[in-house]
Amino acid sequence: SAQEFWRRLSARLEGGAGLMLSSYQQQVLSQSLALHGGVRAGVRVVGPLAIEVGADSAMFPNGAGGGQSWLVGGGARVEPALGRLARLQIDARAGAALTGADVRCGYTAGVGCEFNVASFLSLGPMVRWHHVVAAGVDVSGSAMFFTGGATVTVRAPDDTPRAARDADSDGVSDGDDVCIDV
Repeated sequence: SAQEFWRRLSARLEGGAGLMLSSYQQQVLSQSLALHGGVRAGVRVVGPLAIEVGADSAMFPNGAGGGQSWLVGGGARVEPALGRLARLQIDARAGAALTGADVRCGYTAGVGCEFNVASFLSLGPMVRWHHVVAAGVDVSGSAMFFTGGATVTVRAPDDTPRAARDADSDGVSDGDDVCIDV
Protein backbone atom coordinates (compact mmCIF):
# COMPACT_ATOMS: atom_id res chain seq x y z
CA SER A 1 0.00 0.00 0.00
CA ALA A 2 1.02 3.63 -0.36
CA GLN A 3 1.27 4.01 3.43
CA GLU A 4 3.65 1.03 3.68
CA PHE A 5 5.80 2.45 0.88
CA TRP A 6 5.89 5.87 2.60
CA ARG A 7 7.33 4.23 5.73
CA ARG A 8 10.23 2.80 3.69
CA LEU A 9 11.43 6.25 2.56
CA SER A 10 14.16 8.25 4.29
CA ALA A 11 15.99 11.55 3.84
CA ARG A 12 19.48 11.98 5.30
CA LEU A 13 21.73 14.98 5.85
CA GLU A 14 25.38 14.56 6.73
CA GLY A 15 28.16 16.97 7.60
CA GLY A 16 31.67 16.88 8.92
CA ALA A 17 35.34 17.67 8.57
CA GLY A 18 38.45 15.62 7.93
CA LEU A 19 41.80 15.36 6.21
CA MET A 20 43.09 14.97 2.68
CA LEU A 21 45.32 11.89 2.49
CA SER A 22 46.74 12.22 -1.06
CA SER A 23 50.22 13.75 -1.14
CA TYR A 24 49.83 15.80 -4.36
CA GLN A 25 46.72 17.54 -3.04
CA GLN A 26 48.41 18.16 0.32
CA GLN A 27 51.87 19.26 -0.85
CA VAL A 28 51.28 20.94 -4.22
CA LEU A 29 47.71 22.26 -3.81
CA SER A 30 47.92 22.88 -0.02
CA GLN A 31 44.61 21.10 0.48
CA SER A 32 44.78 19.40 3.87
CA LEU A 33 41.46 20.27 5.51
CA ALA A 34 38.31 18.67 4.06
CA LEU A 35 34.82 20.03 4.82
CA HIS A 36 32.01 17.68 3.80
CA GLY A 37 28.24 17.91 3.41
CA GLY A 38 25.81 15.50 1.83
CA VAL A 39 22.13 14.86 1.20
CA ARG A 40 20.54 11.51 0.34
CA ALA A 41 17.14 10.00 -0.35
CA GLY A 42 16.65 6.31 0.27
CA VAL A 43 14.06 3.58 0.04
CA ARG A 44 14.28 0.39 2.09
CA VAL A 45 13.86 -2.55 -0.29
CA VAL A 46 14.10 -5.54 2.05
CA GLY A 47 14.96 -5.92 5.72
CA PRO A 48 17.64 -3.39 6.64
CA LEU A 49 18.82 -2.92 3.00
CA ALA A 50 18.04 0.39 1.28
CA ILE A 51 18.99 1.89 -2.06
CA GLU A 52 19.83 5.59 -2.11
CA VAL A 53 20.67 8.48 -4.40
CA GLY A 54 22.35 11.66 -3.37
CA ALA A 55 24.99 14.31 -3.66
CA ASP A 56 28.07 15.06 -1.56
CA SER A 57 30.14 18.21 -1.60
CA ALA A 58 33.68 18.48 -0.27
CA MET A 59 35.56 21.75 0.06
CA PHE A 60 39.29 22.07 0.63
CA PRO A 61 39.99 25.61 1.83
CA ASN A 62 43.47 27.13 1.54
CA GLY A 63 45.08 30.54 1.11
CA ALA A 64 44.62 30.42 -2.68
CA GLY A 65 40.87 29.80 -2.53
CA GLY A 66 40.95 26.01 -2.26
CA GLY A 67 39.18 23.38 -4.23
CA GLN A 68 35.86 21.59 -4.31
CA SER A 69 34.45 18.31 -5.52
CA TRP A 70 30.90 17.03 -5.92
CA LEU A 71 29.90 13.37 -6.02
CA VAL A 72 26.49 12.70 -7.54
CA GLY A 73 25.37 9.08 -7.68
CA GLY A 74 23.72 6.15 -6.02
CA GLY A 75 24.39 3.10 -3.94
CA ALA A 76 23.21 1.00 -1.04
CA ARG A 77 22.88 1.32 2.71
CA VAL A 78 22.47 -1.38 5.34
CA GLU A 79 20.99 -0.18 8.62
CA PRO A 80 20.35 -3.02 11.06
CA ALA A 81 18.69 -2.13 14.34
CA LEU A 82 20.81 -2.13 17.48
CA GLY A 83 17.98 -2.79 19.88
CA ARG A 84 15.17 -0.27 19.98
CA LEU A 85 17.34 2.80 20.47
CA ALA A 86 19.80 2.86 17.57
CA ARG A 87 20.74 1.69 14.07
CA LEU A 88 24.14 0.83 12.65
CA GLN A 89 24.69 2.63 9.33
CA ILE A 90 26.94 1.18 6.61
CA ASP A 91 26.75 2.62 3.10
CA ALA A 92 28.61 2.86 -0.19
CA ARG A 93 27.91 4.95 -3.28
CA ALA A 94 29.55 5.60 -6.65
CA GLY A 95 28.96 8.16 -9.34
CA ALA A 96 30.25 11.18 -11.18
CA ALA A 97 32.82 13.24 -9.29
CA LEU A 98 32.81 16.85 -10.49
CA THR A 99 36.01 18.79 -9.76
CA GLY A 100 35.92 22.13 -11.49
CA ALA A 101 35.59 21.45 -15.23
CA ASP A 102 36.67 17.81 -14.85
CA VAL A 103 34.33 14.83 -14.44
CA ARG A 104 35.85 11.73 -12.87
CA CYS A 105 34.61 8.51 -11.31
CA GLY A 106 34.24 8.70 -7.57
CA TYR A 107 33.05 6.62 -4.68
CA THR A 108 32.48 6.92 -0.98
CA ALA A 109 31.81 4.55 1.92
CA GLY A 110 30.75 5.33 5.44
CA VAL A 111 29.86 3.83 8.79
CA GLY A 112 28.01 5.35 11.70
CA CYS A 113 25.47 4.82 14.44
CA GLU A 114 22.21 6.75 14.57
CA PHE A 115 20.16 7.04 17.74
CA ASN A 116 16.38 7.25 17.55
CA VAL A 117 15.39 10.64 18.96
CA ALA A 118 11.74 10.34 17.89
CA SER A 119 9.70 7.92 15.76
CA PHE A 120 10.60 10.00 12.68
CA LEU A 121 14.07 11.34 13.58
CA SER A 122 17.47 9.80 14.30
CA LEU A 123 20.95 11.28 14.57
CA GLY A 124 24.47 10.21 15.40
CA PRO A 125 28.17 10.15 14.56
CA MET A 126 29.72 8.88 11.34
CA VAL A 127 33.03 8.47 9.51
CA ARG A 128 33.40 8.43 5.72
CA TRP A 129 36.06 7.56 3.12
CA HIS A 130 36.02 9.50 -0.19
CA HIS A 131 37.91 8.69 -3.39
CA VAL A 132 38.02 10.70 -6.63
CA VAL A 133 39.70 8.42 -9.17
CA ALA A 134 42.31 10.04 -11.42
CA ALA A 135 42.05 9.76 -15.19
CA GLY A 136 45.09 8.91 -17.31
CA VAL A 137 45.73 12.61 -18.06
CA ASP A 138 45.78 13.68 -14.39
CA VAL A 139 49.23 14.50 -13.00
CA SER A 140 47.74 14.87 -9.53
CA GLY A 141 46.73 11.24 -9.05
CA SER A 142 43.60 10.20 -7.21
CA ALA A 143 42.26 12.34 -4.38
CA MET A 144 41.53 10.35 -1.23
CA PHE A 145 40.27 11.86 2.01
CA PHE A 146 38.26 10.94 5.07
CA THR A 147 35.75 12.89 7.14
CA GLY A 148 33.99 12.45 10.44
CA GLY A 149 30.87 14.20 11.61
CA ALA A 150 27.17 13.68 12.16
CA THR A 151 24.11 12.40 10.31
CA VAL A 152 20.45 13.27 10.70
CA THR A 153 17.78 11.03 9.18
CA VAL A 154 14.08 11.77 8.79
CA ARG A 155 11.58 8.96 8.18
CA ALA A 156 7.80 8.76 8.17
CA PRO A 157 6.54 8.43 11.76
CA ASP A 158 5.92 4.83 12.81
CA ASP A 159 2.20 4.68 13.57
CA THR A 160 2.14 0.88 13.39
CA PRO A 161 0.40 -0.71 16.38
CA ARG A 162 3.04 -1.84 18.88
CA ALA A 163 2.20 -5.56 18.42
CA ALA A 164 2.85 -5.32 14.63
CA ARG A 165 6.19 -3.44 14.79
CA ASP A 166 9.39 -4.99 13.47
CA ALA A 167 12.27 -3.13 15.22
CA ASP A 168 15.06 -5.16 13.54
CA SER A 169 13.43 -5.18 10.06
CA ASP A 170 13.71 -8.96 9.73
CA GLY A 171 10.10 -9.47 8.64
CA VAL A 172 8.93 -10.90 12.00
CA SER A 173 6.76 -8.64 14.18
CA ASP A 174 8.26 -7.80 17.57
CA GLY A 175 5.48 -9.67 19.36
CA ASP A 176 6.49 -12.93 17.60
CA ASP A 177 10.25 -12.27 17.33
CA VAL A 178 12.52 -14.20 19.71
CA CYS A 179 15.51 -12.01 18.76
CA ILE A 180 14.18 -8.45 18.46
CA ASP A 181 17.68 -6.97 18.37
CA VAL A 182 19.08 -9.18 15.57
